[in-house]
Amino acid sequence: MDSIYLEFFETLPKHALVPLIQLVPNKFEIIDTKLLAYVFVQHGILKKKVTDNLKEAADKIVKQQLKTLPSKNETSSELKDMKLSKECEYLIKNFLYFKNKYSETITSDVMTTYISYIMISDDKLKCFKFFDDCLYVKEKQNVKDELYLQIYNFAGSNLSEVLKNFGEYLTDPLFYQQYDCAFRDKEIQDTLSILCRLNKCNVILVGNPGVGKTTIVNGICNIIQSPECPKYLQGYNVFALNINKIMSGTTYRGDLEKRLDDVLTELKKQDNVILFIDEIHTLFSKDGELAPVQNVLKPYLTESSKVIGCTTNSEYKTIESDKAFERRFSIVRIEEMSELSTIETIEQCKQKYEEFHNVAISRTMVRRIVSMCSLYIKNRYFPDKAFDILDKSCVRCKLLGREELSVEDVENTVYEFCNINPTSLSIDKINNAQETVKEVIIGQEEAINTAFNCIRRYCIGVNDKRKPIGNLLFVGPTGTGKTELCKQIANKIFTPECFIRFDMSEFMESHSVSKLIGSPPGYVGFNQGGSLTELVKHNPFSVILFDEIEKAHKDVINILLQIMDDGRLTDSFGTTVDFCNCLIAMTSNIGCKEYMNKNTLGFSDSATRDTSIIKNEINNYFRPEFLNRLTNIIYFNTITKDVFTTIFDMEFENFIRRYRDVGIELAIPEDVKMWIKSKCFDEKNGVRFVKNKIESLIENELFCNITNDNKNYNFHLTDNKLVCKKGEC
Repeated sequence: MDSIYLEFFETLPKHALVPLIQLVPNKFEIIDTKLLAYVFVQHGILKKKVTDNLKEAADKIVKQQLKTLPSKNETSSELKDMKLSKECEYLIKNFLYFKNKYSETITSDVMTTYISYIMISDDKLKCFKFFDDCLYVKEKQNVKDELYLQIYNFAGSNLSEVLKNFGEYLTDPLFYQQYDCAFRDKEIQDTLSILCRLNKCNVILVGNPGVGKTTIVNGICNIIQSPECPKYLQGYNVFALNINKIMSGTTYRGDLEKRLDDVLTELKKQDNVILFIDEIHTLFSKDGELAPVQNVLKPYLTESSKVIGCTTNSEYKTIESDKAFERRFSIVRIEEMSELSTIETIEQCKQKYEEFHNVAISRTMVRRIVSMCSLYIKNRYFPDKAFDILDKSCVRCKLLGREELSVEDVENTVYEFCNINPTSLSIDKINNAQETVKEVIIGQEEAINTAFNCIRRYCIGVNDKRKPIGNLLFVGPTGTGKTELCKQIANKIFTPECFIRFDMSEFMESHSVSKLIGSPPGYVGFNQGGSLTELVKHNPFSVILFDEIEKAHKDVINILLQIMDDGRLTDSFGTTVDFCNCLIAMTSNIGCKEYMNKNTLGFSDSATRDTSIIKNEINNYFRPEFLNRLTNIIYFNTITKDVFTTIFDMEFENFIRRYRDVGIELAIPEDVKMWIKSKCFDEKNGVRFVKNKIESLIENELFCNITNDNKNYNFHLTDNKLVCKKGEC
């Protein structure tokens, strides 16, 4: 125990210290205010009037607690070795402060009564009155200037039903409450400096959601409740106005303004009060026009009041629309915490998570949480997203019956939060997926390897964190597997829901940009958002395909430049959407017509051809700023005869299997199969229509003969024409 607290206990009668020294080592772990109240009441160091009123309450609250505590061996301890609770330290420091200033009025008898009543009595106003009775009447007015100013202000607020209904006090001079606040000293001091001004001592905290604006107010509450509170803030209380309660139930015009005016009238009766309005932009109408409720608040802002408001960067634009309202505030910008500051903040606050979840949290896990949030959760801000993942990880760990948070708990929580397949980000999984894709997309090994290398670079962590996973341009003749490769990557590495496809033939006009990022204010569809930004906002890990990019308008391509270079895009609402965890893929057929005309038409025997024609066409069509932002330009090979044969056999077997699964057997001899294969040959479309051609040739004849009672059908050629007959296979 510090010497400052020993000074208080030395003023107590010795017969009260003896039971206190015996009770702490035998029954209680620390000295708290309830224990002090019990000792004061039971051992008669209070005035008889006070003791009679407190004895029953003390027996009920404290004595019952003593009965339930486990018995310990009778031991004794010195007072200096004992520990005090936070509330007890706060009250004793307050007592010593006032005792030094009013040595003749504030006695230990007064302080012991003060502690007893505030911890036992349910009626705070009654507690204040009894505390008043314990002071000498002749010096009471002198004490009111300091201590009573704080106490009676708070007591007066409890008398007002208006303040009870529409808000609450964040600072309680009787019950010490420590708020979490770390690494915001500069912002707190900036806010306090504005509150201490003579005029316009109103401050508005502006920052993105989750950066800790409310934490600044908590820090101010801690300072006000601290015994080391600066003189200019002594006696102040922070009242938080609940906008939702004021607005709810307002049926008739003028009800909202009447309620707010009543609250402000009650607050004006108290000299030392700081009004806190969270989400202050809700006082404004959605269209930005001034509503009457702001007019009610304006006079209060100019009458030497102290008001703290909080809002986001985007919503502050609404407040800026009214210059008369805005000029009454001084702005304090709250920036996002750095990773190091977030780690230290969690370290200071993790104890309450450990106690609530009964889970041990090491510093290594804290670092892991912050690093994974920084890597995967881009659309939220520190420290909020780190605390959110910490809480969810502790819940996962607790439900699994473990006592210490592990890396597995943290990673699975982040993957679930971001809708990521946990196993897909391992190198082994990528290697297996690559081989599986090669079995589906035949003859494009080089293109597949290049695309998967971009994903490997991302999983290892050596990619540029400020850019997408990859900016890939797939170039090649139609029907060679460009679109299918994007689908396979989405299915094998990401999830099927994370495949986003845009047909750029729908974006051939300049106004098509609004489809991607949303319409500007004043245009139809402004409140709907953009199709691209909204999808990525909800699926930050996605494969985004811009099919046939050469058909898009140049203004649309200009929008893509920002995504490819900075990995982000701002929508019509002013929200920045992050694309750093997206794979950007674009397909194009530029130069393929000339390429096919120069080389052998149709299916060649060799897949390796001169691609210089395609390269020249790409360089002539796209601007250098677009080409320089590409990670890779991937050229797809033409389909050789061997590759076409493999693809045809695969699609043919799939067709037969689908009918066999529903109980229908198709007997197709080898000569018929080869005839169908020759009909699927298309020098312009490659293998794109192989599946459709197989279905059309066989089903056109099958559906002319199919019946409910026959499940077997034979096919043969007659005069180079396919014929289907019922029969046994």
